[in-house]
Amino acid sequence: MKQETVICDACSKDLTCTGSFPDFRLKLGSERMPHEVGIIFAPNVINPMEVECHFCGFACLRKWLKTKD
Repeated sequence: MKQETVICDACSKDLTCTGSFPDFRLKLGSERMPHEVGIIFAPNVINPMEVECHFCGFACLRKWLKTKD
């Protein structure tokens, strides 16, 4: 079975799995929003994030956001 490696986008820490206790990682991604009416026009809508990003926690998310300004 192939295991996908998950790396923090801010500090490059390996977030693939934990040791002997449960833990969490943050995942940031974009999601298409549903619309209520039929298509009226065809705008060029660009996905703000092509791939999901992963972070150790809020500190790494803040660090990553500062590089995006």
